[in-house]
Amino acid sequence: MNTITSISNGEPASNHSNISGPQAQVSIPSSHGQTPSGNPSSNYLQLLSRIAPALRAPLTSPRSQTEMELDIRTERILHLLLLQPPEIRNQVLQWLDPGDLLHLRATCHAMHDFVHESERAICLSLRERIAQKHDISDAIINVPDLSAFFRLSRQYDCVCDVATITAERITRFLKCIGHSDDKSALETWRARKSLRLQKKLVRSFIYLQIYLDYLVDTITKNEEILSHLDDDEYTTLHHVFDLDQQQFLTNQMASLTERDFIDITAALAIFKSVCKARCVPFTFKSHMHPFTSVRQILVYKGLAPFAKMLAKDTGLAQQDVLLRRISREIGQFRRSFLNTSVQAESSYSIHPLEGYNRNRYAYFDPKRSSKARDTFISHQDIWDRSARAFMMRKLGRYPTLQSSTTWIANVVAEEERDSHIIVGPWDMPDRG
Repeated sequence: MNTITSISNGEPASNHSNISGPQAQVSIPSSHGQTPSGNPSSNYLQLLSRIAPALRAPLTSPRSQTEMELDIRTERILHLLLLQPPEIRNQVLQWLDPGDLLHLRATCHAMHDFVHESERAICLSLRERIAQKHDISDAIINVPDLSAFFRLSRQYDCVCDVATITAERITRFLKCIGHSDDKSALETWRARKSLRLQKKLVRSFIYLQIYLDYLVDTITKNEEILSHLDDDEYTTLHHVFDLDQQQFLTNQMASLTERDFIDITAALAIFKSVCKARCVPFTFKSHMHPFTSVRQILVYKGLAPFAKMLAKDTGLAQQDVLLRRISREIGQFRRSFLNTSVQAESSYSIHPLEGYNRNRYAYFDPKRSSKARDTFISHQDIWDRSARAFMMRKLGRYPTLQSSTTWIANVVAEEERDSHIIVGPWDMPDRG
């Protein structure tokens, strides 16, 4: 057992005269993780409670006396962390937030190497955390390194925003026969229903986002194979990637149940209806070259851009600005899709490009016209055909689907009297 004397505000005791405070004894577990009380978790949390605030401490100049003291405390706490056995350090890291890990690895070379050595265990822990939070299978979450996790977190935050916007729009039109007519009670009831619907939509949208990530990879990586075709031949390839999508569902999403398939299909139908109601239907195109359609934006960018596009306070003019900006990005599309066929052995690096050939990117045919590309994308399946074929093989029959309104009523129902829920015209177009 190693006992380290530290002052109450979190730093080890020393001879520095500019830091003072009553002293206390803090027990740090040995390499076996045991303490006199037999509770190692409390010691991890003690150490964590001292590290996390230090990582967030302001380090900008000019320096005040307080900030200089924070610097000294931070240095000592980080030094204390480095002195711990590897298993204790790993436990501490797995309790830190991703933002804290990002700051921790940027402090010095020792901390950079420290985080790097533990990156695989951290990523496994973060993957499990995401899966538990959104009630999805952790097997389909690809988090090879911390950088990938940061990107995935930002993407999922936007997906959650889309689900929140959709749920709030729908629940504004909910009514229940026999429910209190009191306005405050009705708002409380609708807020509760919105949370239930949002939770279901988040889960379905995340599955849909994982599917879209694979679809855009498949389309982009196969452009070189199709580059010898002229525009007329290219636009006739209606179902060229259906088998690829079915194979992906079989290999990567085999855990999907019949209920999952019904939920994802209904969520996609609701998303399409909300886009149409917000005056950005899938067929709508930007007025700026290369005249990208909303469907193309969904395929190439996923659900993330729709968090702003579908927001309640986003007007038609703002939607047009967003469409033009995204259209310009897709028009200049040289997206650095790394060819996974040249991926080296995974190093679980905090650097997203380490272990890859940086000169190999997905092919982009500059000769293909924007009209041909848009027609080609509009012909490609988004979930429906491939998922149906996958479920037919898995179940031996085609699942019974529900209308969007029926699905919504079933999701938000939680009480016996909720059987009389009326779902209003939530999919009616907004006024311009």
